[in-house]
Amino acid sequence: MTTANILAYEDICLRFDLGRTLMAREGVKVRTARSGWEFVLEASHQPPDLMLLEHWMPDMLGDEVLEQLRRQSRLRGVAALVLCPGLPPEAMRRYQSLEPSQLITEPPPIGEFQQRLFEALHMATRLNLRVAIEVPVSLQMAGLVVLGHTRELSLTGASLAVGQEFAVGDEIELCFLKPEGGAPQASLRARVRHAAQGPVSWVLGVEFLDPTPEARRWLESVTCFGTRLQQTLDRMDRLPALPPVAARVLELCVDEKADLHALVELIRSDPSLTSSVLKMANSAAYRAVSPVTTVERATTLMGMRSVRYAVLGVTILRHVAGNGQRQPGYHLWRHSLACALACEALARRSDLPVDEAFVWGLLHDVGRFPMLSEMKPDATVGERMRRFTLEQERHQFGVDHAETGALLLSRWRVPSSIWKVVRHHHAPEAAEPELRRACELVQAGDALAYQCHMGAENGLNDGEARLHLAVPREQMEELAGGLYRRLAEIGEMFGQPIDPTALCAEIVERANHRLAEELGGVLEQHELLKRAYERTRQQLVSLAQSEKFHSLGRIAGAVAHEINNPLAFARSNLSTLQEYLQTLGDSLRQRGPITVETEEILRDIPKLIAETVNGLDRVHGVVRALGHLTPDGQPGFIEESMLSACLEDALCLASTSRPATVQVSFQADEIPPLWLDSGNLARAFVEIIINAFGAMPGGGRLDIHLYQEGDEAVVAFRDTGQGIHEQDLRHLFEPFFTTRPMGEGRGLGLSMAWGIVSRHHGNIQVQSTPGQGTVVQVRLPINRQHGSCGA
Repeated sequence: MTTANILAYEDICLRFDLGRTLMAREGVKVRTARSGWEFVLEASHQPPDLMLLEHWMPDMLGDEVLEQLRRQSRLRGVAALVLCPGLPPEAMRRYQSLEPSQLITEPPPIGEFQQRLFEALHMATRLNLRVAIEVPVSLQMAGLVVLGHTRELSLTGASLAVGQEFAVGDEIELCFLKPEGGAPQASLRARVRHAAQGPVSWVLGVEFLDPTPEARRWLESVTCFGTRLQQTLDRMDRLPALPPVAARVLELCVDEKADLHALVELIRSDPSLTSSVLKMANSAAYRAVSPVTTVERATTLMGMRSVRYAVLGVTILRHVAGNGQRQPGYHLWRHSLACALACEALARRSDLPVDEAFVWGLLHDVGRFPMLSEMKPDATVGERMRRFTLEQERHQFGVDHAETGALLLSRWRVPSSIWKVVRHHHAPEAAEPELRRACELVQAGDALAYQCHMGAENGLNDGEARLHLAVPREQMEELAGGLYRRLAEIGEMFGQPIDPTALCAEIVERANHRLAEELGGVLEQHELLKRAYERTRQQLVSLAQSEKFHSLGRIAGAVAHEINNPLAFARSNLSTLQEYLQTLGDSLRQRGPITVETEEILRDIPKLIAETVNGLDRVHGVVRALGHLTPDGQPGFIEESMLSACLEDALCLASTSRPATVQVSFQADEIPPLWLDSGNLARAFVEIIINAFGAMPGGGRLDIHLYQEGDEAVVAFRDTGQGIHEQDLRHLFEPFFTTRPMGEGRGLGLSMAWGIVSRHHGNIQVQSTPGQGTVVQVRLPINRQHGSCGA
């Protein structure tokens, strides 16, 4: 831990050479921020002791940064040093309302700025919380040794009471001594900053000069403990005092030599205590032959020790937990009682005293009750208890519930053998050797109570390992069953009757609640996995489709090469044959009349040739379409074009195929130009549009929408046609697949469209519901540059 935490605007560190003079200084931690907003975030995350900022920052002004920070209660008192040359008067007034802040309106020399910074740092660290604690010290200077003690102590300085005068500015060797003598606990160099003569001694204010890591750790431990102790004392002082009867009960219970008659009379004077003792004496645990009706007989039957501890537990727990199940501490009280019974049962398996074990468990969480009382009144029991982890207690209260409980019991003069166990029941290794087994017992009993679903949901079940060492797993169920029975029996004795049926119902309800929370998390994870699976499936389908079309493209290239040459020969020969036929006919007519049969042949041959040429053209069209099936196909002319213009061309080309009963709407949002093979892409759009027309033989509507989604341009074709069955969707882009009647489609249109779109590094997505229409989305990347179309 550092003695000073500084947050600085990065430019200030560079300009005034703070990297050499300040960042390397021991005991000082410097963080930097590059902008005003980063400064706000850093200060909010970890409040500094001093802030260095500039008024003219790139994204925010300095007064705007301070205004943001002063809205946070923990940053309102943090000092700020602001460089603000050329500051306007209105900004000056705003800074005055954002104190404490020190303005530097003229650019100072580096040395002067560093001096002002050290002074501001000194003032800021002097504001650190001081702890009123008395530690014996010795001051040494030039062979002179003076004894004294601390009045206040912090991480950066101390107030001392000594028997001799020192001058301001004197540097001394300060040693912190042990009360019992021996070697010093810590020693460091210090400078006298203040000196004044008091009624009986001199009072010095000293500043520590670069303490060693060992000295700093000792200071941290002392001041941290003192701070927590003071906060706890203040909090305990605000608790209501014990009632007179309870105070007298405590006085008699903790006195081993107390008169039995006095204790009996005191119990009889309190109807609640009398009722509790009689109910406990008549329980099955003491096996009374006949009903116990007097306190004297109960004391004889139970024994003075058992009565004393029972009354002690009832008195304290009734005071701190309150009465009635509507009190906020009811669930915590029931957990304490369950832990007491668990400790009693575990003590019977060892040589530890059973009565004391019951009280250890009963009071182990007594320090949690005052903490619970300081929570918001509208918080639910579950919310209260889930917040009470040890780390959260230390962060919120400065001390955890174990230490609070120990302090509370010690101030009420409960025997040290009880409050020391309460103090260390979460850390048995820190307890005194003779109490370590008792602390381990309470830790295991606490775990047993949680395993039986009784207690607070506070996340402090840290004794399962010790529980399993003490109790074999096969005996755990029997032990838990006995715990439930004893809890139902003894709850009424303590003025808090517990219905076993209601207890079981509550346990089931809480288990169901936890199960519902876990199930909700599982369902959420299932939904995420489902989405991830669907995305992966689509990617795999797209990859398989891509591989399929790459293979088909290579086949199509070979087919085109093998067919195009014969086609060219055949078409060329047919053209030549038609010319020869024309010459032959003319020659025959010049020679004289020809027969009717010959005339018919001469008229039919051109028709036959024309039909043959038409068929060859259709074959050539099929071969050319096959050339567009693969992304490796050769693109046309690539240019920067507007996709909306390409769509308009496609609509124009497809208009001749639009049925009169089909309406078409086109909406284009503004998107940037793309590098496109406009001619081929228009052909792809035409094929999609014509397929949409074919799906609406009885009429309908086709809506085309061009828009941008992220880094993609999307063209959505939405028709109100017949839709596509699920089993046909997977084959939609396969060559020669068609759902139309024989002779009405080649099944190459969408295949060709997929190949063209793929060469633009895009994809086509289809969603369809039979009877409700189809949506085809063509997605093209916007950030592709010139020359990126094609393979």
